[in-house]
Amino acid sequence: MTETQTSTNTPEQRAQAETVIYDQVKNNDETVQYNVVPRYAGTNPIPHEIHFTAYGNKGSTFTYILENPAAYVRTGALRPRRLVPENRMTRTTPPRPYDVEALFPALADYRRTATRLHPRPGDPKVYDSSVAGPMLWPADEPWPMCTAVHPKATGHLLADVRRARRIYAASEGRKKTDEEIALLATFQARPHDLPIGDADPIPMLAVAQLWARDIPDLTGPEGHDLLQVFWCPFEAHGPDRSVDVVLKWRRGEDIGTVLGDQPEPLVTSSAQCVPQPCELHPEQITEHEYLGLLPEDLQDSIAAWEEKLLDEDEDEDEEEAEAEADFPIEYASDLSLAPGWKVGGFATWHLTGPCPVDCTVCGTPMPPLLTAHYVEWDPASESWAPREDLRPDLFRHVITPTGVYLGRGYLRIHTCPADPLHPHRLGFQ
Repeated sequence: MTETQTSTNTPEQRAQAETVIYDQVKNNDETVQYNVVPRYAGTNPIPHEIHFTAYGNKGSTFTYILENPAAYVRTGALRPRRLVPENRMTRTTPPRPYDVEALFPALADYRRTATRLHPRPGDPKVYDSSVAGPMLWPADEPWPMCTAVHPKATGHLLADVRRARRIYAASEGRKKTDEEIALLATFQARPHDLPIGDADPIPMLAVAQLWARDIPDLTGPEGHDLLQVFWCPFEAHGPDRSVDVVLKWRRGEDIGTVLGDQPEPLVTSSAQCVPQPCELHPEQITEHEYLGLLPEDLQDSIAAWEEKLLDEDEDEDEEEAEAEADFPIEYASDLSLAPGWKVGGFATWHLTGPCPVDCTVCGTPMPPLLTAHYVEWDPASESWAPREDLRPDLFRHVITPTGVYLGRGYLRIHTCPADPLHPHRLGFQ
């Protein structure tokens, strides 16, 4: 990796990152997981930033962003605008309860990175990576529209969905007033007297805006660094009777004047089709393949290991056993796939069993691009809960931050690695 020697590598990198992490290990007697991730702008082969993160087994965390002038000196590239606030709180996934590749070395062949998005309710801006934030959409380009024929004036008013959420947020920690209760009772799904026919086009809902500079596992067409995701918020499309999704890949540098007032549909079939505006706190992690897609001998070895863990738990004193978590450690819930919204990684098949997801154009197997999971973790997968979120006062905001629940809780968008512009496919679990 090309990096400016003076003063980037020495003394800044040494003093501001390496020495700090060294001191964590030496002075605090900690075991530290240390990650260094280069960040690239467009097609420039030299990283413009180097991101350092570290977290120790005693709770310490560290994040540092090092600018790399070599990206501009060596290539003549323009220095990109910094569009993401540097002081945004990080999210840190704890180390896995076991080093799964040390237990099962063969799993090294079934490893893949993913970027947990860690969406949290906030006020994202137009240049941010976000869920349900404003889109960096060109003023002279038509907004995506749903032209499928289905009821479009029956359901929940989008304005009512947002008013209800404001009431719930304002009344958190206290009893709702009679006026609030009465108002919430009026927010019902019903036919609305609106001039919208079933065949009329309606604006799609802005769902996610993702920058490659923030999300290392976001891989799109060559030279494209921005993905914008939309869906029609009616579960009325396709054989799965769910939302219809549109993906738009862009080169951020090509966007001129940004559209100010961005269109929205007036009605949604369900509040659970409407994401809450969230800021993102991306974090790259390592996943391992879904259990049912591993070789049978490896599945058998993992099953035997899990059985041994259960036997060891049964041998503990009754008092110690009562202090243990309700859910035993398992490969599926603790060691393979991260829950929550993420980019990249592997797909879960826990409801249907594995099914092929191949490109309809070229037949290439299509890995998940984006997973939208209704919870960031649940009791069985609590080991994935970020350290910064383990506070009772944050529970509702961090467990279900987006408010989205599609299918049976999981929506996956798969894209073709041979050509991300080939038609995408959806998966539900």
